[in-house]
Amino acid sequence: MSLTPLRILSVPLGAFVVFRISVLSVLLPLFCPGFVTAQDTTTTQSRGDALRVYLDCNSCDFDYMRTEIAFVNYVRDRQAAQLHILVSTQETGGGGREFTLKFIGLERFVGVEDELKYVSNATETQNDRRTALAQVLKLGLVRYVARLPMGRKLTVTYQPDTAQSGPAQKPHDPWNNWVFSLGGNGNFSGQSLLTTSNIFGSVSANRVTEDWKVGLSVFGSRNKSTYELDSLTTIRSKTSSYAANGYLARSLGSHWSIGMSGGASSSSVDNEDLVVQGGPTIEFSFFNYKESTRRLLTLQYSVSVIRSRFADSTIFDVLKETKAKQFLTFGLDATQPWGSANFGVTGSTYLDHFAENRISVFGGGNFRLIKGLSFNIFGSIARVRDQRSIAKANITDTDVLLRLKQLKTSFDYFTFFGLNYTFGSIYNSIVNPRLRGIGGGGRSFSFNF
Repeated sequence: MSLTPLRILSVPLGAFVVFRISVLSVLLPLFCPGFVTAQDTTTTQSRGDALRVYLDCNSCDFDYMRTEIAFVNYVRDRQAAQLHILVSTQETGGGGREFTLKFIGLERFVGVEDELKYVSNATETQNDRRTALAQVLKLGLVRYVARLPMGRKLTVTYQPDTAQSGPAQKPHDPWNNWVFSLGGNGNFSGQSLLTTSNIFGSVSANRVTEDWKVGLSVFGSRNKSTYELDSLTTIRSKTSSYAANGYLARSLGSHWSIGMSGGASSSSVDNEDLVVQGGPTIEFSFFNYKESTRRLLTLQYSVSVIRSRFADSTIFDVLKETKAKQFLTFGLDATQPWGSANFGVTGSTYLDHFAENRISVFGGGNFRLIKGLSFNIFGSIARVRDQRSIAKANITDTDVLLRLKQLKTSFDYFTFFGLNYTFGSIYNSIVNPRLRGIGGGGRSFSFNF
């Protein structure tokens, strides 16, 4: 009996279908972790009763924390968490960092809050800092995990200090709280028709105690570029700037501070051969200074006498002048569960001519709008009426294009903003370092403008 073309194809086609289903049944569980049968879900749910934690920290090594503190479930969104850990930092007088860890209870832990601190020093390595920070995190988590069924699986140990017992004494400091820093960098690049070089160096010394702050700094930079337009035309540009600044601040309690500041500077772009200035400052903090890691609202007033010597005659036909200028600044910094924000307004005017003034508004922040959606923005805008160093000489096209000279303007502004939306699995506890850089977990869409 002869076979029709349909019968001839039906046998290999059926075998191919069976073979493909068999292969998929093996490969899908390997490459698609979500494609599992009912009996495979026990492993993924073994920590279903663990505390759900949202770690809100810009200074943390997340892979390390998730590896070292594995008795909680880390989630990507605050609204899915039972505990929000907000970590804020600020620089210490010794060049280290003070970490403030705020534990904010959510869901069944609403109203259960705590705060711990960790202070690193300037000589600690990254591993030292992350190890110590992880230890503080563990201590803060205990009171929350202890209220869950899995709290019975935790044990608490104590390592006694082998050093001599007795009241804590202030350690001997041969540097008397002074911290010094030296820095420098440079870069050189070039092509057939273009070469550039940039050199920068700085020196600073700071001393910070509970009652006093002293700071001194010196820096300088030089930038050179050469553009060869053709065999007959070569454009060379060079800019430089140097500055030395210092300040002295005295604490007057938990809300008031006074101080002095001054410095000297030189800038080829601003037509300033030498500018020397200095004067007193007073500041009021609406909140206690001890709350500065979470919120800081200040009002600052200062007066400065400015002696200027210009490289070229200015638009006011002067090469030298002495002026007095006053400044008033309102500043706000906040780090809260909804995100972080900073905002400031600065106004300044010459005391002998109020019409010559400047008002600047600046600020930014990162805000959590809804689950998975965050908005970040930074910007500044200024109304400018106090440019006294503008050179009278005509500015060439080369000066404008290469920004070799400051131009007269009535305003300046800058802004940046972005929107980020992430969705998918809320859990963020798994650490997998293989083939770094080729992908990540969960689905996310980012919109940046």
